[in-house]
Amino acid sequence: MTLQSSARNYHHLYTTPRWADLRLLVIAEAGARCQWAGCGRLCTGDRHSPNAAIGHHKTPHEGNEVLFYKRSNVMCVCKQCHDGPIRRIESGNRLQRDDGW
Repeated sequence: MTLQSSARNYHHLYTTPRWADLRLLVIAEAGARCQWAGCGRLCTGDRHSPNAAIGHHKTPHEGNEVLFYKRSNVMCVCKQCHDGPIRRIESGNRLQRDDGW
């Protein structure tokens, strides 16, 4: 089973009222600011904007509902961080600092 096909098996969790409530709680607790280290951007954009608020799972849940809904596993990040450095880290690529290290 590919990663993409396995993701389809739990995509429905993102449409539940329980997830919507948890996501909004996390965003509110963060003051709608990106919690990714060094960012802090105000997350006020629509879902396609770089400053859209994303409820990011710190530890990938892979369909585990306990981990999916665990408050301490979800943080508010902006779409730009989620689709950039976070995605690179989760895909196994290392980040490089501005000074080249």
